[in-house]
Formats: sequence, C-alpha cells, structure tokens
Amino acid sequence: MPTTSRRDACAERAGHEGFTLLELLVVIGIIVVLASLSIPVIRSMSDRAKHTQTSARLDQLGLALEQYTGDFGDFPPTSLRAYGLKTNRVNDGIETLLRCLTTEEMSGPYDQPPEIDLINTDNDKVEDNATGSYFATPDAFEMADGWANPIVYWHSRDYDEKKLGKYQTFAGERIECLPGKSEKTGQYQGFGEYQLYSVGGDEKSQRGEPGSDDVVGW
Repeated sequence: MPTTSRRDACAERAGHEGFTLLELLVVIGIIVVLASLSIPVIRSMSDRAKHTQTSARLDQLGLALEQYTGDFGDFPPTSLRAYGLKTNRVNDGIETLLRCLTTEEMSGPYDQPPEIDLINTDNDKVEDNATGSYFATPDAFEMADGWANPIVYWHSRDYDEKKLGKYQTFAGERIECLPGKSEKTGQYQGFGEYQLYSVGGDEKSQRGEPGSDDVVGW
C-alpha cells in the first residue's frame, strides 16, 4: 500500500513538472510575437547601415571627381559615346565614371574601388580602353551602392540629354533614373557640375525628392 502511494505521488509530480498543450501554445505565441516585432527593427538597422555605406561611397567618388577635374579640366562625360564608343545606353553614367576615374593617365588612377563593389548588371562590354583605365577586362563595370545596385552619375551638360544615362538596371529590370531637380528652385541639382545618387532600397528613382529613400551626393 505505501509503495502504491509513492508511485502515485511521483506520477502526480511528473504531471505538474511537464508542459500542457495550452502552455506550449502560449510560449509559441510569445515567440512568434517577439520575432514579428524584431524583424522590422533588424531590417531598419540593415537599411541604415546600407544608407551609411552608400553615402560614404558617394563621398569617396566626389573626392575622386574633384581630383580628376583638377587634372583634366572637366568632369567625366555621362557616356562613353563621348569617346566615340558604342554603348547600350544602360548604366552609361556610372560605367563611364569608373572608366575615367581608374585611368592611368595624368596623375591617375583617381579611384581604386574594391572588387566587391564592382558589378555589371547589364553584362555589357567596352569596345576599347579609350580612357586609359587600368581595368584589364572589357567588362563595363558599375559601382554598386549598399543594396548592390548601380550608382547613378550625370554630367551637368547632359541633364537635358535624356537618351544618355537614362536607364539603370536593377534585378534584371530597367528603370528611368533622370537627373534630380530642387523642389524649391526647380533648377537641376549640381548645376554646372554633376550628380551622383543611389535609388536606395526600394529600387525606385525619386531623384532625391523629399521623403524618398534615395541617397544623394548633393
């Protein structure tokens, strides 16, 4: 009789020490809620890091542009067509900028981007090395922003030449990336100089308009 009582008592304690189905569901529900709350925070932190990374790249390119202009007397053109070369009119601006800033002429190269930042989203080639770039392959590279998309570049003289540098390639799709204008004055940003910007994480070009997630260099 005492033996049976002890066995029953142990079984009763074991039952209390385990989780009921309801308790398990409550725990799972709490975990799901916490996970759903943390995902937007993590995504926001990631976007801020990419924004900071992209802004630093634009600053780096801006410094290189000033050095290049000091030697050549002008900013790089918006398209390699200025050198008599054929292009597919996609990502022209940043492709031309990279080829010019990596020239070995004068006191170049003015920028030596790490390979991880070099992309070729439209898989095009450069016919010849008209700019004297140190690139040893014909790939028409672009400089990637923090979201691994091409940065946009425009020379100011081409702001109204919509055929030049008009399209950028993101995730296999082409979007228009026209020069940005000041909302207050209606004048082009970077008047008389150039424009550098990233379309940000939404892969939509708002040309730096207020409220957009574009990262601009002006």
